[in-house]
Amino acid sequence: MVDLTVLGIIIGIIGQGISALGLILQKKAHAAIQDRVNSGKKKKKWFADPQWLIAFLIFFGGNMMNVVALTFASQSIISALVVLVLVFNAILAPLLLKGEKNSKD
Repeated sequence: MVDLTVLGIIIGIIGQGISALGLILQKKAHAAIQDRVNSGKKKKKWFADPQWLIAFLIFFGGNMMNVVALTFASQSIISALVVLVLVFNAILAPLLLKGEKNSKD
């Protein structure tokens, strides 16, 4: 049987990945909204945009997984996993945002 702490860590890692995905999709939604505004279309509230709402729900789901992970592992372990958001962002952002890289990247 898997130790509950290991289960909590696995759930926490998956939750951090899902949170990072939600954040990147929110950024993508903001960029799409800005593109629509720049093309002359009517400005829409970002929080009413379906793409942004789905991205927020993904982000929220990832954070709820972290809450579940806290039931299996200690807070000190799960809170240390937050740094994985940076790793997931570094991997997923270039794939999903397809932005231009500059010298600061």
